[in-house]
Amino acid sequence: MEKLKADETLDFHNKQIQEVALGERCPNSDKSSAYILTSPLGHVYTNACPNGLHCVKLYGDTSYDDIKWDTKVDFIRASSFMPSNEHAKQLKKWLQMYFSNPIKCKDIELKFCGLEEYGEFNSKIWTTIYDTCPPGELMSYSELAQRSGYGAGASKVVGYAINKNPYMLVVGDHRVIKASGEIWCENESQRNKLRRLLVKYEISHTKDTFEQALLKVKERNTATKGTRKRATAVKSEASGSQKKTRGVKKPAGKKASTSKKTTTRRKRKVDESDEEDDDDDDSFIDDEED
Repeated sequence: MEKLKADETLDFHNKQIQEVALGERCPNSDKSSAYILTSPLGHVYTNACPNGLHCVKLYGDTSYDDIKWDTKVDFIRASSFMPSNEHAKQLKKWLQMYFSNPIKCKDIELKFCGLEEYGEFNSKIWTTIYDTCPPGELMSYSELAQRSGYGAGASKVVGYAINKNPYMLVVGDHRVIKASGEIWCENESQRNKLRRLLVKYEISHTKDTFEQALLKVKERNTATKGTRKRATAVKSEASGSQKKTRGVKKPAGKKASTSKKTTTRRKRKVDESDEEDDDDDDSFIDDEED
């Protein structure tokens, strides 16, 4: 293991202090430990207890313009009293595989601790990304919302959960892109650069080109949006038919024989009702935002 320099050791312990809140959420906080690993993307920081990982973060001033992909993944020993942790070792194994062949990372299971303390919505979004979108795959915000059980309408609030993701790389929020096929995030451009870099790196280990992978997401969302529009239109048409049926009374007995003039007037009213219902139908179509 590599030894930390004095200033790096101080920075490391400052990191530990910043993660006190995470440790307090865990019943084994007194048994949790902090670790730093080297990687091609710079230092990776994690905090773990016997139950699982509390966080995985990249930190330090790293430029993503010149990545050395052959950089060895290993622990940096910050102090001699840090105990060994199986979940931290598993993370090291995951990172080593990621920077070798990211597609095989799905065969290495990681466990997380304290997710429920972030709230049901956030934890559900993060676990859905981890479980259903491994390295080499992409999905849109609306697809993530649907897979999480919240429906496509929750696609916008999904972005808030992504921005709070405490498990960088392993919970690959960079794989969640716009329905139009664009890679985008609300944070600073440096993180946006990292997202694009990671997506390209992972896709390079698949049969698809970068452009093909983005196009697949766009095509899936276009098809899904078309299905939703048709379903909404059918529902609106059925609703309009019920309104018209209730509005037109069937003639009974002697009143069934009406003059031609009255019949024409009634028909005109029904036609006008049709036009109004057609206008209302458009308001039911909920176009999905890209």
